[in-house]
Formats: sequence, C-alpha cells, structure tokens
Amino acid sequence: MLEFKSVTKRYKDLIAIDNISLQIGKGEFVFFVGPNGAGKSTLLELISCEERPTKGQIIFDGMDLTNMRKNQVPKARRKMGIVFQDFKLLPNLTVEDNIAFALRVVGSSKETIVERVNEVLEIVEMDHRKEYYPEQLSGGEQQRTAIGRALANWPKIIMADEPTGNLDPMITETIIDLFSKVNEAGTTVLMATHDLNVVKRMKKRVITLNKGRLVSDDAQGGFSLVL
Repeated sequence: MLEFKSVTKRYKDLIAIDNISLQIGKGEFVFFVGPNGAGKSTLLELISCEERPTKGQIIFDGMDLTNMRKNQVPKARRKMGIVFQDFKLLPNLTVEDNIAFALRVVGSSKETIVERVNEVLEIVEMDHRKEYYPEQLSGGEQQRTAIGRALANWPKIIMADEPTGNLDPMITETIIDLFSKVNEAGTTVLMATHDLNVVKRMKKRVITLNKGRLVSDDAQGGFSLVL
C-alpha cells in the first residue's frame, strides 16, 4: 500500500529524512517513535504531500506521490485521513457539521453525507453530542470528532500526529482503543507519538527514527528506547 524508496528530505542544511526505505501493507497499525526532530512529522507530511522529497520515491496505493502535480493531490488525499494533536476543528461548526465538511468538500450528495455522518458519529460515539460546538466539548470529545472527520471519506489510511499529546492517561486509552477499532475494520493506521506506554501496550509494529534516519523496525513492538 505504501512504499518509501531511498527517500531524503532536506531543508537547506538540515536533513529531516535521511535515505529511508520502508514498506507498509494494507491494514497495518504502525507507530513512529523517536525524539523531537527525529523526522516523525516530516514523514507523515511527505505521505500527505504537504512536503515533497528532495530525493527518492513515495508510492501510495499505486500512485507516485513524488512528483504529483498540485491538481492531482486532492485525489490522493481523499484516500487519507489526518488527525492532529490540536484537533483543528472548525469552531463555528457543530460536531456533525465538522464531520460533514470533509464530505461536502469532495462534492458528496446530501443523502450520502447524512448517511455517512450518522455512521461515523456512531463509530466515534459522538452521536449524543452531534449538535455541540467544539468549545462545548472536552479534549477527548474533540479528538473523537477529529477522528470522525478523518474517517468521513472512507480513507484507506489514517495518519495521526501525536493525537493524544494533550489528553490525560484515561482519555488517551479510549482514543487509542478507537484507533484500534478503526484499524480492525481494515483501515491502515500510522501514528507518530512520544507516549511509549501506549506503544508498549498495543504491541504493534514500531518504526524508530533518530535524526532523520530509520534506526529500527520491529514488527512486534518489542523495543527499548529512552526519549
């Protein structure tokens, strides 16, 4: 589903990603770990075409993202869902409208939007809060809504950049369980995180980065790393 072929990303004198090659299959759950500046966020930005590689090739679902024209990027992103640490919800829209927004952008029909939004609200357990605005929600509820928005377009892959960084341990556990539920339904999940307790509990594939380099790739989540 996703392949990096000798990918390097350079910002002037800084090498953010240093000659990384890796493959991620359909339906995998993969954690990216490493200290600040390791390249975790850059890796996700390269996949979403927010950034382009300096060298190498990135293949996603049969599409070459490396030199993709700007007008082709939206087509690739419709197959992706992105979740951020700070939620990035639209403050003037309710929960259901935040989720529906992703569908309206791609021109989905009114019937499709209603059906899919109701389905997603149930998945993220936010149907009882669908008419609430972001400021009326707890941090965990806002992140659930953000995950719902990421799920709206039936993505093949969800990328999460420190999605539990602002949440307490109890809420973190429920959010990670939600990602696990999404993954079990067949969606590939890529998560950049500093929370090693979550990583150890999940026992999923762990890719460790440091200074832009791939340090280790453990399929069973068995690793020892001090950040």
